[in-house]
Amino acid sequence: MIGISYLKKSIITPIFYKARKRLSNVNLFLITMIVFSVLTTRADNPHLFSTSKCLDLLCSFQYYDKIKSCPLFLDLQNDSTFVRAIDRINSLTRASKLCNAYVKYGPDLNDADSCMFFIENIVSFIPKSEQQTEWIGNIIEIQEELCYVAKHLVQNGYCEYWDSIANPALQKQIETYYSSIPDGLLDAIHSELRDFAEPEVLSKAQSKTYIIDIDNAFNLDD
Repeated sequence: MIGISYLKKSIITPIFYKARKRLSNVNLFLITMIVFSVLTTRADNPHLFSTSKCLDLLCSFQYYDKIKSCPLFLDLQNDSTFVRAIDRINSLTRASKLCNAYVKYGPDLNDADSCMFFIENIVSFIPKSEQQTEWIGNIIEIQEELCYVAKHLVQNGYCEYWDSIANPALQKQIETYYSSIPDGLLDAIHSELRDFAEPEVLSKAQSKTYIIDIDNAFNLDD
């Protein structure tokens, strides 16, 4: 599973504190697995958290209020077609569903052109059997609106906004949390998760938590 979240000190710091004592409580196991997902065989893996330009772009449809005051996007508030498209998108889908669709079927997570190509050709990316499901069907139904909004966000400088404002802020938060992790904590978490998972063997595949520029959190299917 790939997790998508935002860093919140009030949630993560108590986990660190309790884990420092001993991660033997079942509830703490579950919380730890949500925050860290499944750790790789290297417990000192420095890449627990990642960022994604494309996932943030897809989330910006639902969380447009968060970025609309940026000078780059002020003109879009006067575009009635853009505003109507945003409203229709949010009436039929959510950021979590758009991100799940892109992670499951889309290409590069950090290339806006790839994201645009996916939206414009979404039917060719998703198997026909999946297109019959309600959540995918709703996304396909609003393809025109998704294309319009994504295109205008990118044309108005979304990539520059993400590169210069959103991503640096996220990276700073990630670095702050990495620096706050006590020595040996990840090894302790990994050891406890490995024991908890027995007789199953933890996957060697690297699992990531994607940190996005919203005040919310949800799971991504991988």
